[in-house]
Amino acid sequence: MTTGIIVALGVLAFIMGGLGRRIAGGVLNQWKSPSTNGAGVAVMGDTPARLIYSASVSLAVILSAVVVPTTLMFWCLAACMLPAVFVGTTTGNNNSLSMGTADDYTFKHDFLGMLVHGIESAVLPGMVVLLAFIPASIREAVILSAILEASIAVGCPLAYYVGWRIAGLKGASYMPLGLKGGTEIGEALWGGLTALSAFLVFTLG
Repeated sequence: MTTGIIVALGVLAFIMGGLGRRIAGGVLNQWKSPSTNGAGVAVMGDTPARLIYSASVSLAVILSAVVVPTTLMFWCLAACMLPAVFVGTTTGNNNSLSMGTADDYTFKHDFLGMLVHGIESAVLPGMVVLLAFIPASIREAVILSAILEASIAVGCPLAYYVGWRIAGLKGASYMPLGLKGGTEIGEALWGGLTALSAFLVFTLG
């Protein structure tokens, strides 16, 4: 029963993170103006959109409260995950979103650029996990922190690579609006992976 609940909540966490990340990437603009693919439209500013994504990861952590005992410290750390993730959204992507499909840069440049972006985005969430588990076990805290940081950091270029492999240069016409391009799919995958990893670390740790 517990395994089934964890799987269901994990899927929910992934969906929340993926949707949240796409909102941060401007999917609401695309939905409002499909004919221009969101160009020239601003449903909301960058900061509110990024906060929505950050909140989705924080909520993914809170989902773990369904299956594990919680304390006041847990709720404080779950809240801390929001600003920790938000800081990562303000770092640049190093002109690396195309994963080698554009003429400007090579795949190596883009992969390393997104890896750096992933590392920058992973540091603070990893620190939150470290603080969460140090009281119980320093060794466990370091391991769980490293797992989350690796998931976010390495997951970043891998998600975009998979996104471009799915979409190709012409885009995935069979996908819904907002998930047709390689960057869009990669963004959703990375957001989903980040939220899922945060959920699992707090649930299984």
